[in-house]
Amino acid sequence: MANGIEMITWEDPAITARNDYTGVWQSEVYTFDEPMSHIVPSWQLLGSDGLDGPQISVSIQATDSNGRYSHLRSFGSYAFDSEGEDMAMSSRRATANERPGPVGNVDQDTFVTNGDPIRAVRFNIWTHSPPGSPEFLVRSLSMVASNQYKIRQSAQEVYPSRPLSRSEVALPVPAISQHNLDDVYPSLDGGGRTWCSPTSVAMNMAYWGVGPSPSELAQLPTVNGPAEAGAELYEPVAHAAYHIFDNRRHNKPTGNWSFNTAYAAHYGLDARVVAYPDLRSVEERLQDGKPTVLTIDWDNESIDLGRHLSGAHLVRSAGHLVVATGVTREGDIRVNDPAAAGDDDVPTIYDRSQLERAWRRRGGWAYAIDQRPGGL
Repeated sequence: MANGIEMITWEDPAITARNDYTGVWQSEVYTFDEPMSHIVPSWQLLGSDGLDGPQISVSIQATDSNGRYSHLRSFGSYAFDSEGEDMAMSSRRATANERPGPVGNVDQDTFVTNGDPIRAVRFNIWTHSPPGSPEFLVRSLSMVASNQYKIRQSAQEVYPSRPLSRSEVALPVPAISQHNLDDVYPSLDGGGRTWCSPTSVAMNMAYWGVGPSPSELAQLPTVNGPAEAGAELYEPVAHAAYHIFDNRRHNKPTGNWSFNTAYAAHYGLDARVVAYPDLRSVEERLQDGKPTVLTIDWDNESIDLGRHLSGAHLVRSAGHLVVATGVTREGDIRVNDPAAAGDDDVPTIYDRSQLERAWRRRGGWAYAIDQRPGGL
């Protein structure tokens, strides 16, 4: 039975050099088994360090159910710029600013249909490697497509998926509150108070024991504030925020999903944006020792009790990220919620039914950030 989600990965796409500095690649046309409405790419790069390092741009061309073709729609450009005082302000890491098209448009990290469902897509990659930059390889390009209308409609159902087992899972994911960095880096969207995504990524990376080196962390601007009290935990969050920061996005510039997973992939992890039909898929990952970043939506002041998330650290959110870290014997979900006021309160247990609805209202999207088979 179709679940409204399809995922594909192109491993080691063969980039064709156009000259000494630029290369291109185009995928085959991929035809979906069922109509789709939302499409998110993610990519994994090798050799992408340095202020003048390599840059990647990803574009999509879509065909809708009426046979109309879109022009190439760009997801913008990404570069892992890691030097200089304004490391976050690189114009080489920014979403595109394009006029709306008749078939669909890119909203930061997501291609969204204008109404008619998408039947087929093709992706393009463009790379630029300045002279003297490290060897540059695109390890993979992934795509997750979903029929969000089907998934979000199912979130209205009053149900939890049945737990896979009654076994308890509690992965030792370090707990970090995003509020440790409130106002510490105000130029980056106000600092930690908006950094649920880079904080969740940093927690997931810390679980795998990877992250920026001391020399990389030393490039962060000097700050005075709570970050100094726990630098070993908090500086990697700031580093992630700097290298995820979307310089053409005024709303949630550290929330670009593709940039978040690209950052984790830079450190050797197998990181991509995914979507799942229910929490049983997340449970399978947890049983395999893999934390999973979920995006959720709730409102505890709504008259619709189906929108409530009991015990949440915020009254409401239209888009917040947490790290699923385990499952109780009753089937409820353990998470590290970065919205907690302090680190001790980050580990939280959410009712399975409430969390499942909150997650599926956001479309069942997730970050899968895993150790590669055989190590990094």
